[in-house]
Amino acid sequence: MDLRTKIIESVKKGVSKGETARRFGVDRATVKRYCKRLDERGTLEPDKAPGKRPKLDEKAGKPLGEDSDGGRGPPTLRGRSSCRPSAG
Repeated sequence: MDLRTKIIESVKKGVSKGETARRFGVDRATVKRYCKRLDERGTLEPDKAPGKRPKLDEKAGKPLGEDSDGGRGPPTLRGRSSCRPSAG
């Protein structure tokens, strides 16, 4: 975040976007994007990464067995044959 602020300050002081990009070792398009983001949104905060799942909430962090399953415990495989090989 600090680099973004310094880049914007440089442009505000009258340094060209091309020169600012060279000074900070970034692409000119990056400088333009930061200026546009500040003008449109009023902040330099980055966008949320697309496609990322939200972090788990408090409810998801509960240990197993404390859910609303009525204390029945973990599900079982009723009616299934065992994995042991048959004798014979």
